[in-house]
Amino acid sequence: MHNSSSSVRHRGQRNGSQTHRHSHTIENHQGGKQERKKEVLTQKQGALFFFVYFSVTFFVVYYSVYYLPKPKSLSDAKTTEFTEEGARKHLHSFVSLGHRPAGSVANDVDAANYIVNSVSQIKAKASPFVKIELETQRPTGSFTIDFIGGFASYYANITNTLMRVSPVDKSSHHALLLNCHTDSVNGAPGASDDAIACAVLLEVMRAIAVDRTHPLLHDIIFLFNGAEENVLQGSHGFITQHPWAKRVKAFINLEAAGAGGKEIVFQTGPSNPWLALAWATHAPHPFGTIFAQELFQSGIIPSDTDFRIFRDYGKVPGIDLAYMKNGYVYHTWYDNVDMILPGCIQRAGDNILAVVNHLVKSPFSLLPDPGSYRHGAIAFTDFLGIFMMTVPLRMLSIMNFIFSVGPLIYLLRRMIFQSEERPQYGKQIIKGAATIVSSWVACILTVLLLAIFITKFGNSMAFYSRPYLVVFLYGFPGLAVLLIAHLIAASTIFKNEDPWRLETIFFDSYLFIWSTFLFQLNYLQLQSSLIILLCVMPLCLIRCVFLKQVFGFNSDVSAVVKVSIYFTALIPHTIILFSHSWVSMELFIPLCGRLGTDVPPDLVIGLLTALSLIFVFHFSLSLIHAVKSIRWILALMVLLSVGAVCFSISSYGFPYAVTNDIVAPKRLYVQHTSRTFYGFDKKITLEDSGIWLNTMDFPGFKIDIGSKAVKESPLMPCRGITVKYTTESV
Repeated sequence: MHNSSSSVRHRGQRNGSQTHRHSHTIENHQGGKQERKKEVLTQKQGALFFFVYFSVTFFVVYYSVYYLPKPKSLSDAKTTEFTEEGARKHLHSFVSLGHRPAGSVANDVDAANYIVNSVSQIKAKASPFVKIELETQRPTGSFTIDFIGGFASYYANITNTLMRVSPVDKSSHHALLLNCHTDSVNGAPGASDDAIACAVLLEVMRAIAVDRTHPLLHDIIFLFNGAEENVLQGSHGFITQHPWAKRVKAFINLEAAGAGGKEIVFQTGPSNPWLALAWATHAPHPFGTIFAQELFQSGIIPSDTDFRIFRDYGKVPGIDLAYMKNGYVYHTWYDNVDMILPGCIQRAGDNILAVVNHLVKSPFSLLPDPGSYRHGAIAFTDFLGIFMMTVPLRMLSIMNFIFSVGPLIYLLRRMIFQSEERPQYGKQIIKGAATIVSSWVACILTVLLLAIFITKFGNSMAFYSRPYLVVFLYGFPGLAVLLIAHLIAASTIFKNEDPWRLETIFFDSYLFIWSTFLFQLNYLQLQSSLIILLCVMPLCLIRCVFLKQVFGFNSDVSAVVKVSIYFTALIPHTIILFSHSWVSMELFIPLCGRLGTDVPPDLVIGLLTALSLIFVFHFSLSLIHAVKSIRWILALMVLLSVGAVCFSISSYGFPYAVTNDIVAPKRLYVQHTSRTFYGFDKKITLEDSGIWLNTMDFPGFKIDIGSKAVKESPLMPCRGITVKYTTESV
C-alpha cells in the first residue's frame, strides 16, 4: 500500500494538477477502503446477533418438535373423522387388562375378546357398501432371524386377531395391511408399546367403515398380532401361513420406542418409493427423515420391529412408524396411559387415516400397480413437521453433483480470475480448510477426554435425567474449542488479515469442505445426502450467486446488514440440522439406560454432541472473524462448563429420577430360576435355585440402589450336573 501511494504522488508531480487530483481520488478511495476494513461488529453486537439468532432457532425447533394438534371429541367431529376420544377409550380398555405377555390370559383371551367385541360394534354401524370379516389365527412355526447375533425362534398356538374390510360389490386382489401387536413385555402395562397402536387402528377402522361417500377400491387387513415381544412371532405366523397374506401389496406398521410425542417415519421400502411419496403427500402432519432410516438399518440401535418379518419373509414393502419421545419408560412399569400426551393420538390417527384413504380409495393409488412408479429409490425429510420433502435418488444424484462440483468451480474461478486474490488465495483456502478440520479434531478430542474424566471419576450419566446438562457439560466446551481454534488461526496463520476478507476465506473454506463431503456422499449413493444438500444449496444460491456483490471484499454494505443477510441465508441450514440433532438426542439419551455395561454412555453422548456442534455451527463460525472480540463470551462458556463438571462429579449428579416432571428409572432385570436335573434313570440328581441380576446401563451396581445385601453376596459358581452326570454315566 505504501509503495503504491508513493508512485502515484511521484507521477502527480510530473504531470500536473489533473494527475494530482486523480492521485487525491485514489488516496481517498484507499483511505475509505481502510475505514471499511476496520468496520466490524462490536463484541456486544456479535453476542446479540448470535444469541438472538440461535435462541429464535431453538424455540422454533422446540415448538415444532413438541407441537401436537388439538384432540377431537366424538361430539365435535364428523363420523368419518378420526377422534382421539374414541381411541383413548380403547387405550384405557387395553391397559386395564393388565400386563399382556404372549400366552397369558390377558393377551390371548381378554385382549382378543375386546377386539372382537369392538369390531362387532363397528360392524353394526358400518356402511352397507363395506364387508367386515373377522378371524382368529393360532399359528405354529419357526424361523431364523439375523438379530443380536442371530438365533432361531419356535412358536406354537400363538393368537392373532384379524379383520378384513373390503368392498361389497366387487372382489379386490390387492390389500393394504395395518399391523400392531396386543402383547406387552412382562411387567409393563404397554400403553405406548403397543396398546396405543391397537387403539388407533380400531378408531381408523371405525372411520373407514362408516364412510358412505367414498367407496373402497381395495381391501384393508387389520392385524392385531399377539406375539411381537417374543421376537416378532405373530407377524411371521400371519405373513407365512394365513391365506389373506397373499393379497397384501403393502403394509403400515405401528410401533413404539418411547411414549407419546410424534410418530416418526423411520423405515420405508425396500424399494417401492411410492409409499414414502404417498405419506409425504397425504399425511397432514408428516414427520420423518431418511437419516433415521439409514441409522436404524445400520444396526446401531438395539431393536427391531415386524417390518423385518414382512420385508424378509413376505417380500412386501411398507412404512414403519414409531413413537420415540420419552424413551425412558419403554418396556418399564411407567409405560402407562398418563405418559400419552393429549394430541399425540390425534396426530397419528389423522396421518394414518389420510394415507390409508388415499391408498385404498383413490383411483390414483399405486397399491395395485407399484411397478408403475419408475423413479427408483427416494430420499425424504420433513421441515418442522409442516411438510415433507421427497427427492428421487436419480434426481438427488444430479442435484448433489451440481451443488458439490458447482461450488468447487466457483472457488477455482475466484482463485484464477480475480487478480487481486490470485497470488495467495488458493493457499489461504487450504490453510483455512486445515484450520477447520483441526478445530473439529480438537473439539471431538476435548469432549471425549472430558467424558473419559467424568466416567473414570465414577459419575457417568449425570445427564440421564437432565438432558439440558449436555449443553453445559459437552456443548459449551466443544463450542469453545471451535472458537479458540479460529482465534488462534486469525492471530497466527492469518495475522494482520482484514477481518471481512478473513471471514470470506473461512466461508469459502467451509464451502470447499462441505462440497467435497457432499460429492463423497453422492458417490456412495447415500440418501441422507439430501440433508447436506439442503444445507449447502441455499448458501450457494444466496451468497455465491444472487448476493455475491454484497459479500464482495470491496462491498460498501455495512457489517450489520451483511450479518443480517447471512443469518437469513443460514435459516434453512440451521433449522434442518438443529432438528436432526434434537431428535438424535431425544433418542440416544434415554437409550443410554439400556446400552449395557460395555459402552460408556458419556462417550456416546459426548461424541454425538461434538458432531452436532460441527454440523450446526460450521457455516456460522466464519462470522466470528467479523466480531471485534469474543473473549468474555468464551470466559462465560468455560465458567458454565466448569460448573457443570463439578455438578456432575458431585452427589447431585445422580443420574436417575422418578418425579412428577421426569421419569428416568434405572433398569435392572431380576430373574428367579429353579432348576431340576435328571439322570438317565429319570431320577432327580440335583435341584437348586438362584437369582440372576442383569443391569442394563453402564453404572451397573456402582450406584447403590438400596440393598447392600445384593452387592455383598458372593458369586456362587454354577455346579451344573457334570459330576453327577458323569457318575451316573459310569
